Amino acid sequence: MTKIGSTGYVYARNLLATRLYRCPVVYCEPYVMNSREGFERIQAGEYEGTRTFNGVERKNIYREYSDSLVDGLVEYYRKARR
Repeated sequence: MTKIGSTGYVYARNLLATRLYRCPVVYCEPYVMNSREGFERIQAGEYEGTRTFNGVERKNIYREYSDSLVDGLVEYYRKARR
């Protein structure tokens, strides 16, 4: 990525894969890694069931992310078939 401007927070992204491959391309940008809750959940690793983070019961971050990704793809292709 290339920084844009002087804030240090804005980057240009190379989305070349969307032009190179003749198939759907999924870009994944998971959780904000430098957020306190995200960091705590990543450090907790994999676990069964739920744990409380910031007052909210949550699945482990890896399971939550993979389940969300699969759910999104299933929903997209279900709508695309109509």
